[in-house]
Amino acid sequence: MSTNGERDAQPLWTRWRTALAEAERWRPPAGRVLVVAPHPDDEVLATGALLAGAHDAVLLAVTDGEAAYPQQVAPETLAGRRRCEQDAAARALGVGSTRIERLGIPDGSVAAHEGRLAEAIAELAVGCSLVVAPWVHDHHGDHEACGRSAVAAVAALGPACRPMLVHSVFWGWQYQRPGVRRRWLRLAITPEHRHRRNAAMLHHRSQLTTELVPQPILRPDDLEPLRWRSEYYLAAGAR
Repeated sequence: MSTNGERDAQPLWTRWRTALAEAERWRPPAGRVLVVAPHPDDEVLATGALLAGAHDAVLLAVTDGEAAYPQQVAPETLAGRRRCEQDAAARALGVGSTRIERLGIPDGSVAAHEGRLAEAIAELAVGCSLVVAPWVHDHHGDHEACGRSAVAAVAALGPACRPMLVHSVFWGWQYQRPGVRRRWLRLAITPEHRHRRNAAMLHHRSQLTTELVPQPILRPDDLEPLRWRSEYYLAAGAR
């Protein structure tokens, strides 16, 4: 995860409870799922339970997360560390390294490469029944660019081979207010999938511990959604 901006003293996810209580129960369609992860750890934070339950999944790793700690950790050092962490986390979720496609787009600059990203998503989405990409309002430029690219990529596919598109959320829980009514989808989490997701998250030590920096990006409050009994997604087309 890489982020920017100031955070409220009280996490906004506490205000989402009422809105999410009305989310409709959802079961992902059978078949291959493509998950678009802006940075290493987003595959767990936003879609960990879904991946743990998928029988056929492809992970598109958009960046290597090398800009998480500018002036603190050399980008090439951090990139290598985070790729290894993501490989281990993906394995814990049942996604082998041969199912990870890495684009190596510069961390923090995804918006400048949306065309390339959309082409990659469109190519990988052929034969998929589901594409999952971040919400276009997830309060991080890279996340939002990934969401826009996914919308463009899926729209460009013919109706006969167009997969379902849903949006994942992470920073949105803490920065975006529930706002207007949206179509939220609720994926129930089994104890097994919760366990696997928690185990996967522990592999992202660079974002959780002080091994590399005095203050890691992810605070305990940021991980609150991982304690929820469901994983939530936004139906494509809902703003």
